[in-house]
Amino acid sequence: VMTALKEQLMNFCKETYKIFPFKEIKLIEEKINSFRLIFILSNKPNIDISTIEKYLSHIPVEDNFEILLQIEDNDSISLCDRKKANKFVSEYQSSFQYYEDDEKIKFSITIEKNKNKSVRNIYTDIPPKISNYLL
Repeated sequence: VMTALKEQLMNFCKETYKIFPFKEIKLIEEKINSFRLIFILSNKPNIDISTIEKYLSHIPVEDNFEILLQIEDNDSISLCDRKKANKFVSEYQSSFQYYEDDEKIKFSITIEKNKNKSVRNIYTDIPPKISNYLL
């Protein structure tokens, strides 16, 4: 029987790969206190406020996060507060206004796991279809 939290975390992984389609994985790191994922995207992500809000709903509220998107060597845009999702989407639209298909986009997410009832969330319990891509 799958717990609601485990399903939430599996959905987090599925949503990550759906919203931010990767071409090259740079890092997947699961530690006791943190989770990091860094990859190069295969194309421009399709992001709006509802997409981001849905994505963030898969991260347990007790865990802190930081999402970074960077085109080439430009300044990255970041999101680390659920309440600032609108600002992130606005910055995303500005940053990608002049984006060209051959430009490299780097995506990263870092999650600091807060201890909840002596349990820390595990993010790399990835469904088999997705984990095949990670090997």
